[in-house]
This record gives sequence, C-alpha cells and structure tokens, in this order.
Amino acid sequence: MNFRYLSVLSMCLASSPLMAEELTDEKKAVIDTILTLTNAQKSAYEGIDQMSGQLTQMLKAVPQLKKPGLAEKVSDKFVLFAKSRMKKDRMLNEISYPIYHKYFTLEELKALRGFYQTPLGKKLGSANPAIVQESSVAAKAYFAGLQPEMQVIVTQVLQSEAE
Repeated sequence: MNFRYLSVLSMCLASSPLMAEELTDEKKAVIDTILTLTNAQKSAYEGIDQMSGQLTQMLKAVPQLKKPGLAEKVSDKFVLFAKSRMKKDRMLNEISYPIYHKYFTLEELKALRGFYQTPLGKKLGSANPAIVQESSVAAKAYFAGLQPEMQVIVTQVLQSEAE
C-alpha cells in the first residue's frame, strides 16, 4: 500500500509545475536578449522619470521640504539614485527572470527572441517605450475626465454612511 502511494505521489510531483523546467543560465541569457530587444531598460527609466512628478508632489507635503525647490531637489536625486541602482544591481533582469520563467518555456522564449529580431519585432521594440509612455498619459487623462463622476460616487457613499 505504501509503495503504491509513493508511486502516485512521485508521478504527481514529476508532472507538477514545481518540477517543471529549471531557470538555467541559458534561459536567463535569452531573457536578457529579449529585454534588450524590447528596450525594457529605457522603458523602466522613463517610468522612473514619470514617477518623479508624483514623488515631488508627495514630498511637498512633508513639512521639512516646504522650502521652494527642495522637494524637486530630493526627487531629482532619488531618480538618479534609482536609475543607477537599477543598472548596478541588474534589477530589471533579476525581476524579469522569475516572471518570464513562470510564463514561458525556453523554446517559447527563443521564439519570442526570434520575433523581436524580425523587422516588425524591432519596430515594436523601438516603439514600446513611447507606447507605454503615451498609454500612461492617455490613461491619466481618461481617468481625470471621470473625476466629476467619481466625486458623485464619493458623495453618495459618504451620504449613505452618514445615515
């Protein structure tokens, strides 16, 4: 009885995602190439730049940073720090490895790398940072347009809570 149980257990473990393909150096190298071809580093830097404005606004609420220009100075220094840290620590790569590994096999990643080496893939890789940035700006504008309706919802919720 125990032998049969162990056999079933070992078959289940062998077919489970835990026993799936290993994250090898070869797979990491393919992911590195995809990140390069898609201009992921540039997109990440631009994301940090976009975050800078929001950070500045948050910092302006800190009493010690009320002096004009001080919040901006801290924000600018943080942006430089974050970008240098990202590059030094290969942060983007280290974050991307487990995510790409989770969703793609080595063969799928090789096919993806092949696509990004085609003319259309290169165009997508080049355009991707701009697409991400423009999408972010468009989404922000879209949701800003919903503010009046959001205010009505907030008012309704607050009124119902007061009753």
